[in-house]
Amino acid sequence: MLESDSEAAGPPYANRELDPALQAVIQSEALSASAGRSTESGSHAPSPRPHGAASPAPQLSRGTLERVQIEFQFMFDPAFLQYELPAMWDKRRWGRVKPTSHKTIEKKLDEHIAVVAFTSDIMAKALKAYSDIFLVDVLATDPVLMDRTMRVFPTSTLSSLGDRPAFYIKVYPRSVYNRLREQEAFEQEQLALEREQTRKELEMVRELQQNAAASDDLDQDIMHSEAEDAGEAAGNTAEGIRLKIRDKAGKDTLLLVTPATTVKAVIENYRKLAQLDASMKIRLEFDDEALNPSDTIGNTEVEDDDMLTAFWG
Repeated sequence: MLESDSEAAGPPYANRELDPALQAVIQSEALSASAGRSTESGSHAPSPRPHGAASPAPQLSRGTLERVQIEFQFMFDPAFLQYELPAMWDKRRWGRVKPTSHKTIEKKLDEHIAVVAFTSDIMAKALKAYSDIFLVDVLATDPVLMDRTMRVFPTSTLSSLGDRPAFYIKVYPRSVYNRLREQEAFEQEQLALEREQTRKELEMVRELQQNAAASDDLDQDIMHSEAEDAGEAAGNTAEGIRLKIRDKAGKDTLLLVTPATTVKAVIENYRKLAQLDASMKIRLEFDDEALNPSDTIGNTEVEDDDMLTAFWG
């Protein structure tokens, strides 16, 4: 037996006769309650049975007739509202609501409707009761039912859904459900593509970093070798001075000079090693003081293994 929570107001499609077994149980409970009141007032005689009333039926097991509430929510999308609902519009269900009243329609479709049933009932009975009193003929939409993340089939008994006093069931028209699944599949595919693209980009970044590190090591070896060759070409007539020149990015270049080497010569040699443009103006600093290009290294405070800082712009 199914009951809607709206039956007291007498909506259309809601007048249904009670299940005979349940009717007998209700009558039995009513007679028992009447007998109990007579006992409390001092009378131990059973209450007389009304003329023509059926004999009280035995109480059915609680597990068989335990009541549960099923709350239905109708799920729809813009395509359903625009194309499918107008094709199945039923004036008897909608009353004064016009098909063009989109906000009113959406608000009414969003309303939840609860139906009371027994745990021994199948979902199809509850669904039919819901369809009879809802604004849309739900059964005509070939509905798909979902309980949380689990799909529920019309032939399922309510007891098979679990030991709960109430169930919340989402009702999808088949077309809406199919579009939803297609959208979910598309989003999953896009997510997989994005993850693959991110993975490739990370691999590319790591490869570039490895190549850059290897290139820096090679540049350092080449610069150091060229500096040593330049020092050897200058001869051994003067004591060699090893200099380290660091740029703004923290990259170091090694040079071997003599005390007679001018700062300008150091700048030009550094320009070649660092592959800077000839028009680039370069300034060398030592202890935060700029070196005069016309001075020789021997006339400055620069000593062996000191570090200079290069600036250009």
